[in-house]
Amino acid sequence: MSDRGILYISRLPRGLEEKPLRKYLEQFGAVTNLRLGRSRKTGASRGFAFAEFRFRAVAEVVRDTMNNYLMFEKIVKCELIDDENVKSRKAVFAGRVDPHRPPPAVVARRAAKAKVNALRTEEQNNKRLKRQLARLESMKRRLQEAGINAEMAEFASMSKTPVMAVDDSDLDITLKTPPNVRKVKSAGNSLNTTPKNLSALKKRNNANLAKEVAAKIVNDKVQAKKKLKKRKSMAI
Repeated sequence: MSDRGILYISRLPRGLEEKPLRKYLEQFGAVTNLRLGRSRKTGASRGFAFAEFRFRAVAEVVRDTMNNYLMFEKIVKCELIDDENVKSRKAVFAGRVDPHRPPPAVVARRAAKAKVNALRTEEQNNKRLKRQLARLESMKRRLQEAGINAEMAEFASMSKTPVMAVDDSDLDITLKTPPNVRKVKSAGNSLNTTPKNLSALKKRNNANLAKEVAAKIVNDKVQAKKKLKKRKSMAI
């Protein structure tokens, strides 16, 4: 018979995770195993845990100390599990979470989200469109068997990913590419969209603006001189 003792702790505060719980229990003695019950769907704590101590006497002390202990407005319940009630220690502590890593359910959910939101290739889009077309044809056939004539949308022309040519020469206009559309640069203006040519274009625009401002100033001075000369001639 093993000298180790296993405790079942329930009604734990929801914010108490594996790392602080282990640190709290190690005040009494060495903790050899710990599993905090977590939801398979969300990975959140379910408020109970199994803790294994190296010595059964330490587990008995923890039970007597922590049973009916008030912790963050929760009355903690602590029960010592007999060896005959433990069929397999591995089964009791199966699925325990490493406190330095996210729970397995959270990791699996993140991977599923990344797979759903990933950008699909043209081949994957074509397969999806073929499946949609097959379902529509099956539905159309069933409707015809029932005596209903229905016109289904044709997706044959969408077998390839649409392409939208974009002219980036105008810096004041930006276009957002629609979903499932591949954006390419216009052939005629593709040379003007490199960073080097864009900086040259900005400098040329600034130079033209400076010339226009200088010409306007000179023109205003000439007009002012003409008006002054006209006033003097009228005064004489």
